[in-house]
Amino acid sequence: MVPADLSSLVWRERRALDGVLFALQTVRLHLEHSGERWLDRTLDQLRLAVDALRVATLERTVMSTADGERSLRELAATAAAPLDGILAEHRAAMRERVREIDAERTRVLTLLTVRETTGATAPSTAVGPGPDVRSPIDPHAGIDADLSSALAAQTRVRARLALTDLVPSELGDLLH
Repeated sequence: MVPADLSSLVWRERRALDGVLFALQTVRLHLEHSGERWLDRTLDQLRLAVDALRVATLERTVMSTADGERSLRELAATAAAPLDGILAEHRAAMRERVREIDAERTRVLTLLTVRETTGATAPSTAVGPGPDVRSPIDPHAGIDADLSSALAAQTRVRARLALTDLVPSELGDLLH
């Protein structure tokens, strides 16, 4: 493999890791500051970032395994200078990014757990009293609140599923 091609692929993969971390931090910030109102949209962005990471990881894996080499460590060990140092730096930076993604994932899961146990939902945009109070003006207000609560719970389940596999297993194996 041409060293410039390999370096380019590793940079692309590293930027994709940054994209996953950014999207994950966006999910957390929206959960902290605007509840679940934008959770679906931020989860879509996270999914796109994870997909981009999977593609970048697959491309690098396919290109680098043509020579029978598998990990960034092995690639760095067999590469000539200055590529060996560049790959070692990428590996160190990518390992750190994976740790940051894992920590951020834990924060988001904690926020979701707190919201589930406290019954917190997004800031209300519905008009009317809470779910147990029937308004003489709007007898369906309680039903609207129940529906809103059910949709929020469904979104939290979707969030948990989205958080299960953020870093492709191929990348985790390659970074060891």
